[in-house]
Amino acid sequence: MARRSGSTLAEVLVVIALTCVLIALLIPAVLAVRGAAARAQSANNMKNIVLGVHAYASSRGGQLPSFNPRTAAYEEHPSVYALILPNLEQNRAVFVSPLDPTRSIAVDQEYSSYALNATVFFGWPKMAVTFPDGMSNTIALTEHYAECDGTRFMIFATSIAFRRATFADKVDARPITQGNPPVSSSSCAAEPLLTFQVTPALAECDDRFPQALQPSGMLVALADGSVRTLSPGVSPSTYWALVTPSGGEAIGDW
Repeated sequence: MARRSGSTLAEVLVVIALTCVLIALLIPAVLAVRGAAARAQSANNMKNIVLGVHAYASSRGGQLPSFNPRTAAYEEHPSVYALILPNLEQNRAVFVSPLDPTRSIAVDQEYSSYALNATVFFGWPKMAVTFPDGMSNTIALTEHYAECDGTRFMIFATSIAFRRATFADKVDARPITQGNPPVSSSSCAAEPLLTFQVTPALAECDDRFPQALQPSGMLVALADGSVRTLSPGVSPSTYWALVTPSGGEAIGDW
């Protein structure tokens, strides 16, 4: 009778070990690719939101969408997101980041992973006069948990009572500009050096500040439509200078 040929137990164990090593090497690479794709999608969402603002202003003689324009009552006026939604082809999914750990509450697309700069979009802003500091030196949009400290940031909210999707709003840490030359700092006396939180645990989320959705820093969309990453180590004076559209601060490289 012919002898059967087969693998020994040692050979099987070697194959299993090699397979485990290959999987261990591939997993970080796969996660890195997925993370990069999610980051690119989030950056694209932010860019599209700001371009929606530009499209809205372009069709209205440079008038930017506003939280509280002089032409309508505070409670009656639509939110900024509602105003620009036609320019985004009614795509509410653009307001939800794949990096947001609280994105599950936004499945009905009523909440936002991004926060608009209230110092830009409040009052009667116009493209030609709102940005003396320059649109490339002014943050229009940041990342933000859709739910933070028990508060949900609503796409269509028109007032802070229902928590519109903003930062540097009346109930938030805001920039205070003073001195000559002017320097901006935080209005929050309890956290004077805090600019934004970096991937905080949900129990530690502070809704007065934006949240970076990745450890490397926070994606911000500038008023000119470009998207950059703010380092977790950015100085408070630089950060708050970028929040003010007309503070006149010297920013330098960031």
